[in-house]
Amino acid sequence: MSEDPDESNSTTRADSGSSRPVPLVVVNLEETLTEVGGPQPWLEDPNNQQPWGRDLTAKPLVEFPKVRIAVSVMRANVRLMQPESNGSMVFHTLSGRIRLQCEGMEYEVPERCILAMGDSIPHEIVALEDSVVLMTTVPVESGGS
Repeated sequence: MSEDPDESNSTTRADSGSSRPVPLVVVNLEETLTEVGGPQPWLEDPNNQQPWGRDLTAKPLVEFPKVRIAVSVMRANVRLMQPESNGSMVFHTLSGRIRLQCEGMEYEVPERCILAMGDSIPHEIVALEDSVVLMTTVPVESGGS
């Protein structure tokens, strides 16, 4: 396709023969990290006024009904508690190292590794070092299948 992804946010489903538009989002992670202050925003902007403080910066990248993706930049030793989760989650550590605690177990997710977690499991993430994490959530569908 010759269409520039920056000029359009939809495309046509080619595999089904349908002409119905399908949302399309192209995210340049390098540019996104620059927008949130780089891999260590607390060094770049010591006056960062994020509501959660300078140690955690998060930015939603994709928000569709059946999938949400966000990038989080976490300073070492920051804890992110999720007492309720509304779906399956995937954590992809782009840089650094995190520990995910859930159901009495601990799982370390080093750089360039992925951890996937089933539906609605309460959990806590701890940045073991300065980290950038891509978080994908597939929400639980309401009303059954």
